[in-house]
Amino acid sequence: MGNLRYLNFSKTRICGIIPQQLGNLSNLQFLDLSSKYLLYVDNFLWLSGISLLEHLDLRYVNLSIAFDWLMVANKLLSLVELRLSNCQLQHFSPLATVNFSSLTMLDLSHNQFDNSFILSWVFALSHLPFLDLGFNNFQGTIDLEALGNLTSINRLDLSLNTGLTGRIPRSMALCNLKSINLQESLDMRSSSIYGHLTDQLGQFRNLVTFNLVNNSIVGFIPWSFELHIYDNKLNVTLFELHFANLIEMSWFRVGGNQLTLEVKHDWIPHFQLVALGLHSCYIGSRFPL
Repeated sequence: MGNLRYLNFSKTRICGIIPQQLGNLSNLQFLDLSSKYLLYVDNFLWLSGISLLEHLDLRYVNLSIAFDWLMVANKLLSLVELRLSNCQLQHFSPLATVNFSSLTMLDLSHNQFDNSFILSWVFALSHLPFLDLGFNNFQGTIDLEALGNLTSINRLDLSLNTGLTGRIPRSMALCNLKSINLQESLDMRSSSIYGHLTDQLGQFRNLVTFNLVNNSIVGFIPWSFELHIYDNKLNVTLFELHFANLIEMSWFRVGGNQLTLEVKHDWIPHFQLVALGLHSCYIGSRFPL
C-alpha cells in the first residue's frame, strides 16, 4: 500500500512485535498503534523510512529496549504530535541538536525515566505548546527558571514526579500558558516544590488552572485565575477584593493551609462554585450565605 497516508490500529487485539515492514509506507502521515502492552518493538529504525509522518501514537507499546527512540524521532522533521505515554521508557541519551521544529504535542507521561537529563532537553523546545511529563521517576532538583524557554507553551504537566524538587522562579515568561500542573504525590516523600509564589503569575491572562497541590508554597496568592493550592504552607487572609475578578471560577480548593476567610456574612460572590474545599482554614462562626 505505497500510497497509504492514514493507518490506525488503536484499541485492537493485535499483539507481538511491530513489523519493520511498516517502514515501507513512505507516504504515511498518521500512524496510531496504541495498545495495552500487547505490542513491542526492539528498535525505531523502521520509522526512518516514514519521513512524512506527522502523527505518531505508540501509547502502551513496550519500548523498553528501543534505545534509539529519540534519535530516530528527532529525524522526523514533519512530526507534529508524538505520544509515547505508558511505554516503559527508562533510558535517555541527550542529543547534540534538537530538530523538533514542527512538534506541537509531546506526551512522555507514565514512564520510568532514570534521570532528569530529559528535562533540560525538553525545556529547549521553545515552539512546543503541549508538554506532558507527569507520572515519571525524575530525581533531583529541577531548574524551574528554564521554563522560560518554553515561550509557546500553553499546557505543562510535571505532576507526580515524587523525587523532583525545585524553587518557584522569581520570574516566569510563560505568557501563553493556560494550564500548569506541578502536583506532587501524597506518598509523603521529602520531595517538593517550594518558595514564594511570584507576583508575576497575575500577568498570565490566559491561565485557567495552576495546580501546586501538596508542595511547600508560601506567600501571597495572586488571585487572577483558578489555583489548586491545597496542602501547602500558605498563611494569609482572603477578603472579598481577592475574588472580585474571578467570575468564571468553579473550583475553590484551598484546604490544608492556614488561610483566613474574611468576608461579610451576606456577601454574594460573582462566581458559582461546584466544588469548595476549606478544611484547616478559619472561616469564623458565620459561614457566608
